[in-house]
Amino acid sequence: GIGCAPNGIPNPQIPPARDANQHFDGTIDEVRTWKAVRSLEEIRATKNIELTGSETNLCAYLKFNQ
Repeated sequence: GIGCAPNGIPNPQIPPARDANQHFDGTIDEVRTWKAVRSLEEIRATKNIELTGSETNLCAYLKFNQ
């Protein structure tokens, strides 16, 4: 799983685009970082709901919908 720094800030490793012409064309509503691998069922159960921020193994929860 992804570890968290002592201050709770995640240290994710996001792979770069395959080439300089690739980019994300969309919007991001929130970013969730977990300390443990989540099953497909766990992801599906919470993908369309706002979390409380105190879920087990939740490392970081950044909401951009404000």
